[in-house]
Amino acid sequence: MMNGTITRTLLAGAAIAALSGCIVIEDIRPTTSSSTTTGTAGNGVQNPSEDITFSLTTQLDVDTTYARLRREFDFPTLDERAPKGHRQREWIKLDAGFHHRTQPGVTYSMRSSEAHDGHNGIMQIDIDREGSGAYVEVLYHARDNDQYSFPTSDSFQSSLRERVQGALR
Repeated sequence: MMNGTITRTLLAGAAIAALSGCIVIEDIRPTTSSSTTTGTAGNGVQNPSEDITFSLTTQLDVDTTYARLRREFDFPTLDERAPKGHRQREWIKLDAGFHHRTQPGVTYSMRSSEAHDGHNGIMQIDIDREGSGAYVEVLYHARDNDQYSFPTSDSFQSSLRERVQGALR
């Protein structure tokens, strides 16, 4: 979290200067990692994971940004997944691939399964108020049994970024 704050602080001047348009891409960092949290295949070999992350700023307020991204990626709330009193509600809360946290006017965080360009992964979008606009961080994470099946191509990354930007126009 501290790293994100430092990154935002360092990039704020450049972002403000470049905000003559609506959106500024600040950073795109594809990474590959293998860790104990990604699990193992039946043969004991570590499954690779891929993350695509990027951030952007928008002149839209934080609530409008949330509404547009939620609609574009169809992020469900807990009540939509399991209404109050539903017996599976507590299990859904334990799902590491899902959360939907809101603090209207201040911050939003949504995580859920997302299919994009024929690939499935976990997508998380964090939205924070930044002045009268919003700062958006996007993470797309996938783990497949085949290390080559995750789309690390520039075209996949670009199409995901364009989809986020399109929702904010």
